[in-house]
Amino acid sequence: MIERNKRVPELMVTNLQASLVFWVSCLGFNVAYQRPEDGFAYLDLNGAQVMLEQIEPDAGQWLTADLSKPFGRGVNLQIDVEAVAPIIEKLGALKSHFIKPAKTRGIALTMLKSASVNFSSRIRTVTS
Repeated sequence: MIERNKRVPELMVTNLQASLVFWVSCLGFNVAYQRPEDGFAYLDLNGAQVMLEQIEPDAGQWLTADLSKPFGRGVNLQIDVEAVAPIIEKLGALKSHFIKPAKTRGIALTMLKSASVNFSSRIRTVTS
């Protein structure tokens, strides 16, 4: 059983499976649990946690305004990882478009835009 954090962001997505490819295959998160019938997944990466929920217009979801792409404007997430370079390589393999150059030392500001994901995040390497 996962120990859940006291604050976990829940991000609305248009395609849960495409988002899981990004979060799990590229960023290295694990699916802690999911409810496929609800289009929901709870992800964890060494204590960094995020929830993903697929938008279903008729499901009565908590939406405070109309959603328009790119989602998450103005939101930044900081995630501590062991190494940034492998993540940047995986994103490159997906032909992700970086808005600013990705860096591999200190704090890497990775901003990308692709068909399935709009993501702005600070990914920091863990140093001893």
